[in-house]
Amino acid sequence: LLSHIYPLQSRYALSTVYGYKTVTNILEKEEFGAKRIDKVKLSDAKEWLIKLQYQDGRSYSFIHTIRGVLRPAFQMAVDDDLLRKNPFQFELVSVIVNDSVTRDAITHDEKRKFLEFVKNASISANTITVFISCFILECVSLMLTVK
Repeated sequence: LLSHIYPLQSRYALSTVYGYKTVTNILEKEEFGAKRIDKVKLSDAKEWLIKLQYQDGRSYSFIHTIRGVLRPAFQMAVDDDLLRKNPFQFELVSVIVNDSVTRDAITHDEKRKFLEFVKNASISANTITVFISCFILECVSLMLTVK
């Protein structure tokens, strides 16, 4: 079923193709992946996602990615009259815990200090823009060199 969803993988971003391959690899290793699609029930889908989080230690965002591949695959089966209902058509947060953590690039205090600096600086807006651009480029280069 998954091989029919992305027949022309070159149309998709590389990250989408990698995500698809990751899900395919997981399904090949899991008992759930061996099930026939017409035998998968809503309770099976939910049980499997719960297992991924609580037994296998997978994160919410990882499971969200898996479901993001499987839901359209099963929807295609519904559209082709192979299934009556999509077993992955449910809110993920109703099944597993969202353990995602939102991270701020800078703290509230750092934002306040920066805005105060910009407000009181005796330099032009263009100079500040150049300064910020250089800072961002430096951060990106550091991220690319850290292993």
